[in-house]
Amino acid sequence: MTGTVPPVTSSQNNSPQTTGPPDGVASHDAPGPGRLPRHVLPRHYALELFPNLDTGTFSGTVAIDVDVMAACNEVVLHAADLEVASAVAVIDGVRHDLAVTLDEATEQLSLHGPNLGAGPARLELAFTGVLNDRLRGFYRSTLVLDGEERTI
Repeated sequence: MTGTVPPVTSSQNNSPQTTGPPDGVASHDAPGPGRLPRHVLPRHYALELFPNLDTGTFSGTVAIDVDVMAACNEVVLHAADLEVASAVAVIDGVRHDLAVTLDEATEQLSLHGPNLGAGPARLELAFTGVLNDRLRGFYRSTLVLDGEERTI
């Protein structure tokens, strides 16, 4: 039996608490520690994860439907311990490659690319990572069942 398990698929809709900043307040004002800028708001996540228990690694993809509240050329996401293989912004059906920068200290991933005008867009990322044993992120653990140690 191989250690590859069926993909884990998740989908989530987000309804932001606000549709935008009050008049006269920039939507991209610096957020507090650990908070993301509010100029790009997520609406829907479609996440697929493909764990391989034999190698202790995983791969995955995510498509994030967003509303761009103010024109920008950078989008910041939370991410930890990921290697991003590709990142694309889809705007009006046109695909634009994005450059990726990961700040390990803040666990934030910055996507840089063409100017995103206000309105809907989609961010698509493909990534890999390690199933760590630190009980954070997408991690692995072991248990003993009927005298046999198993990885979950």
